[in-house]
Amino acid sequence: MSSIFNDKREFEVIFRRHYAPLVGYANKMVGNIDEAADIVQSLFVSIWDKRDSIIVDGSMQSYLLRSTHNR
Repeated sequence: MSSIFNDKREFEVIFRRHYAPLVGYANKMVGNIDEAADIVQSLFVSIWDKRDSIIVDGSMQSYLLRSTHNR
């Protein structure tokens, strides 16, 4: 099974669809919009760097929310 993140266009679609809601979610936790944006940006950079080994078995939204929360 290959990672969905290996397709650059699909990665861009995921980024565009989920970036703003994830920043809003992170902002609720940290109370600073700039810090929230940095958290989400670093999450997506990390995903891209590790794209060969990441497999999302469930919901993409759940995976990204949990990953944001963990950061």
